[in-house]
Amino acid sequence: MSIDMKKNFLKLIWGFRRHDLGVFMKEHDRLYEEAKESGNHCEVTAHYYSVMSNVIDTYFGGNFHFASPDSDDIYLEEALLRLHRKIGGKLELQEGVKCLDLGCGIGGVMRDLAPTKATLTGVTIAPNEEEIGFSFVYSKKIRILGNAEFSKMGISNCRIHAADICDMKCIVSNSQDAAYAIYSLKYLPKLDAVFKEVSRALKPGGKLAIYDLIKTPSYNEENLEHRKVS
Repeated sequence: MSIDMKKNFLKLIWGFRRHDLGVFMKEHDRLYEEAKESGNHCEVTAHYYSVMSNVIDTYFGGNFHFASPDSDDIYLEEALLRLHRKIGGKLELQEGVKCLDLGCGIGGVMRDLAPTKATLTGVTIAPNEEEIGFSFVYSKKIRILGNAEFSKMGISNCRIHAADICDMKCIVSNSQDAAYAIYSLKYLPKLDAVFKEVSRALKPGGKLAIYDLIKTPSYNEENLEHRKVS
């Protein structure tokens, strides 16, 4: 089953009919200019996802990243599920293993990895995503919201916390066996702080998996092949 982009777009338009997106953009531009001056992008990122998290949930089905399909006959959902399972396999997720999702958003990856029975803890900078976590529509009338509803969905091994991944006071030192970051580190102007926090949170020998967009110093704007890849 593929994501019905047309249907989801209509749902999105209906959902935002009462939002003043002009006011949102004006405030976002102001916060972005402040972030460029201070180097601290936490507030502008949280503000951005106060709207975008709903877009991701409604339009993209809970995930705001992409994966190349293994073949032409599989849909985006299946390609993403395979990617998530591959990451889970590399981190050896299983019952008894504790794992961090760094920049978890609304918890789409956690949902896919829940069957491993590992204890999954998601961290997101946007407080509303802690509430939206697993807010997938299970009927036309009822929308399931928040961490309190995990058990009702039969998922007891996942939890989302609202915090900065560069300062995770909610995570005890040396408590995690593994961590992964999917399309989240690209938002950070500097990586030292987050790697220091991950190092603190992981047990000795813990594993970290990163799936992200990276432009190396070798990138040449004049190179046609480079531009095709980017």
